[in-house]
Amino acid sequence: MRRYCCEMVVAGLLLNWNVLAQPLQDPVADLFTPRPPTPPGAEDQPAVLRPPEPRPSGPVVLPGVASAQMRPPFTLKPGERVVFLGDAILEAEADYGYFETRLDSHYPASTFTFRNLSRSPHNRLRDADPEPAAADSGWLAPLLAEVRTLEPSLVVLSYGTAAARRGSEALPAFTNVYHRLLEGILSLNTGTPPRLLILSPLSFDPPEGATYAEVTNRIAAMLPFAAAAWVAATNRNAEFVDFFGLSRSEALAGLRAAESGTPRPRLTEDGVRPTPFGARRLSFALDRGLRWPGNNWRFGLMADGSWRNGGFGARIRNHTRADDYVRVIFTEERLPTPNPLVEMNLEKESQPHCYIQVRGLKPGQYELRVDGRAVLTGTHADWHRYEVICRGPSWDQAEELRQAIMKKNRAWEAWWARQRDRAAGQPAALDPQIVELETRIAHLKKPVERTYEIVRTGDAPPGTPDTSAIAAP
Repeated sequence: MRRYCCEMVVAGLLLNWNVLAQPLQDPVADLFTPRPPTPPGAEDQPAVLRPPEPRPSGPVVLPGVASAQMRPPFTLKPGERVVFLGDAILEAEADYGYFETRLDSHYPASTFTFRNLSRSPHNRLRDADPEPAAADSGWLAPLLAEVRTLEPSLVVLSYGTAAARRGSEALPAFTNVYHRLLEGILSLNTGTPPRLLILSPLSFDPPEGATYAEVTNRIAAMLPFAAAAWVAATNRNAEFVDFFGLSRSEALAGLRAAESGTPRPRLTEDGVRPTPFGARRLSFALDRGLRWPGNNWRFGLMADGSWRNGGFGARIRNHTRADDYVRVIFTEERLPTPNPLVEMNLEKESQPHCYIQVRGLKPGQYELRVDGRAVLTGTHADWHRYEVICRGPSWDQAEELRQAIMKKNRAWEAWWARQRDRAAGQPAALDPQIVELETRIAHLKKPVERTYEIVRTGDAPPGTPDTSAIAAP
């Protein structure tokens, strides 16, 4: 008990130092800045495009303390069986599919099985009050039996957001029940114990009209539940993904945006269940927590037709370059994240972006066409600096993949509910509709070759600067 309390104190201090005292690094910070900085007088020499960097993992290291060894990126092995089990965060995942889309599309050539048990009637830990679940353990055995039947190799868990809103009095019961659930999963008689991927609870998502003081006080009150999830993961050498940090940043950014008269979409519907926008934002935190490079790409084409050093994320097969026309044929390594369903200025959103830079184009107005479809327009000066690419056929394909995942989830949950009502024993054969949808998902997640053309369509607007006056990044 003493050791456990010490671990909780340490986790609380570490998370508190990171979440409350220090500005958080944005999980999807822009990577296009020059590296190293362009020296004075050399603005006309483009810096190397900055590729994704390894992402550290593990506990926050305080200043002056030696850094821990970096963990390698998390990996999914071909054929893995993944079970989602959690509260409203993973219930929303069954409905919106952003996490599965990101996990699945990271490995275009591999196939996995994803199942979501978060709506199981035996999943008592998802309730806001953990006391009844702590007092009555009768729910745990049937829930573990469901997990055992699915034979997972990886279980993704997310609990604590609803309980955290009740306050510190709910923490002992929540911690007790969460640890019992984790130990039960690790003790399943399935040959090799499944790996665990633990997602932290969310931070406080303020309602309209909340003040900074109210928000920061509620964030501090909910912090011990994030620390409890971190301790649960650390004690079992499990993967841990911090949703608390991103949701805290979103809450404070939302307050600033509301003050400026440009409110952002809400991260959650009710402080607990993510909105589609929120689920999409959390998928970026998942990406970072697993230490994966972003699912974006970028390249730069110089005036002489050579490639700028440091491009990544695209397998280029062929290209053509003239002073008023560019064609590049390539295949992305991974599909991008589907775009949000709300209207937003995507180019200014903090997320992994795709970029194209073309230097030395003849002055004029240019149109980007992808597979013959117009996507965006920009002047020669815009292309000389770079254009942010955040729409087009690949984003449509990613959304089609997500829609197929959502449909598969609905079909599987309905089929599984029927199996739950059957007598004990092996479930019936899988519904053919689910098999068909999973075949379609395996096809949709593979990027296809695209043809990008930059075509001059007319003169540039008056006053457009000459490229010689523009310092390209």
